[in-house]
Amino acid sequence: SFFINHNFFSLIFIIKTTKEITESVEKNLTLIRNESQDANESFIESKQNNVEVSWNFGSGGSGSSSRSSAGGGSSDNSNQGHGSGGSSSLNNQGSEQELKQANRFKLTNPTPTWADFYGSLTINNEPAEVGDEVAAFDPEGNLCGVFVVKKEGYYGFLHVYGDDSLTDIDEGAVAGDKITFKIFDLSENKEKQAFANNETTWNAYETKRIDLQV
Repeated sequence: SFFINHNFFSLIFIIKTTKEITESVEKNLTLIRNESQDANESFIESKQNNVEVSWNFGSGGSGSSSRSSAGGGSSDNSNQGHGSGGSSSLNNQGSEQELKQANRFKLTNPTPTWADFYGSLTINNEPAEVGDEVAAFDPEGNLCGVFVVKKEGYYGFLHVYGDDSLTDIDEGAVAGDKITFKIFDLSENKEKQAFANNETTWNAYETKRIDLQV
């Protein structure tokens, strides 16, 4: 009888202990799942609200831009004369916003095909200022790319769009075209022809460094 009672109470103790352990484990798992979900949601929200893009110009330094979600973020555009050390922090980057930001050159027919150009930009031997515009043209004179300067002395990535073969309109460049560039000098409110230091041949989806000077 003693052994039976002893075994009975031992069994009850084991069951009770097992239940407490199970409840504790379940509670901890629930906390871990909740924390993981919160962290994941915060990470996704952060990525959606601020996508940072950076580039390196080799000997010329580097720049960066960040894209904020619609309705969020802010924009700060310091605009100073050439060589005065102006700086800029602009949100809502990307080709679509780029076209909207351009004040002088208005590109109305972007296509699904493009090549990217980037590099240094000098005007009268001084760094281009924030707010200056770079425009790209195909051999027929069609405007096929626009970029607004955001880092003093540099431009890019400038999307230079290709022609859409499915339309009757000549929207832009085709393989082998030589691209020409014009600059809108914000401080002088004037368009100027830019000269490239390298071949400006257009080929779809290429990325090419072209330093420009006026």
